[in-house]
Amino acid sequence: MANMKLNNKGYLIRVSRLFRKAIIDIPITIHHQVMLGSNKVYLQGQRIINSKTQKMERLMVCTFIHPGMSIKRYAERWYIENMFKDMKSKGFQLECTHVTDRERLNNLMSILAIAYVWMIRIGTWVKKNRP
Repeated sequence: MANMKLNNKGYLIRVSRLFRKAIIDIPITIHHQVMLGSNKVYLQGQRIINSKTQKMERLMVCTFIHPGMSIKRYAERWYIENMFKDMKSKGFQLECTHVTDRERLNNLMSILAIAYVWMIRIGTWVKKNRP
C-alpha cells in the first residue's frame, strides 16, 4: 500500500509520502477523504518497530469511516486474527477435527478458548518474569 498513489486535493502522491514524518507509535490522521484507486477513504498511519525483526515499518490503515481511532481498533482486531490463526493452523489444529455435531463443536470451542487464554497468560508471565 505504501507505493500506491492517491489523489489528495487534486495532487497524485504516494501513500508513504503522507506519513514520511511520522514518529514511532504516534499516529498521523488524514482528516479528509482521499481517492485511493476508485474509493474515497480516510487514512491513518504511524511508524512501528517490528517486534520480530526490530526494524522500523509503516502501519497504514484506510477506512470508510472517520479514522480517529482506526489504528487502535485495528490493533484490537489483530489479536482476534491471531487467535483464529492459532486455533486453525498454528498449534491447536482446529481444522483437522471432523466434528460436525453442534453441541460437540460448542464444547470443543469452549475448551480451546480456555486453553488459548491460559496459553496467553502463561506466555505473558514468562515474558515479564524471564525475558
